[in-house]
Amino acid sequence: MSALPGALRLPVVCGAAEARAVLVRRLPGAATSATAVVHPYWWVRAGVRRTGLRRAGRGAGAGAGAGGGDPLGEIVDVLVDVYSGKGFIAAFEPHGEPVEEAEFVAALERTPIPEDDAVEVARNLLRTRVQRRWKLGMGYRVEIAEPVRGVLKPNWLVSGRDRTHAVQMLVDGLDGTHFVISAQAL
Repeated sequence: MSALPGALRLPVVCGAAEARAVLVRRLPGAATSATAVVHPYWWVRAGVRRTGLRRAGRGAGAGAGAGGGDPLGEIVDVLVDVYSGKGFIAAFEPHGEPVEEAEFVAALERTPIPEDDAVEVARNLLRTRVQRRWKLGMGYRVEIAEPVRGVLKPNWLVSGRDRTHAVQMLVDGLDGTHFVISAQAL
């Protein structure tokens, strides 16, 4: 696994008590428990830069903005799920506690997608974003700014039950969003 110049464990923002409260709001009076789990992602940091207007025909590439472009552009962080390959543009720069490669590998439940695939997912996601945001015909370049890194994102596996129902949820350790895994009538 060549990508791990320093894998990170993102800090928990939504704690265990808050995660249990998410379930209690759905199932008032339930007895709950929360177990910390992590989900691995590939972190791809890319620079997106305008290269000027694309021109067809004679003199293609010449004209206003063709050679210059936006010297600064923007740096964008993309998190790619190591299993599904689904990418997300992060609204934050990942930071956290460094973890050893062995700890990151231990968090993997099955074979991850290759780092090259994660880079391609990030490039495609950024191309789509740029095409929707910038003017038609505007040229751009997506460059990978840093080596791909592993990121462990915190989550909570929350279980709860009352007299009539048993529920299990996954609560995001960063923002508290949740997904019901199972719900059973007793």
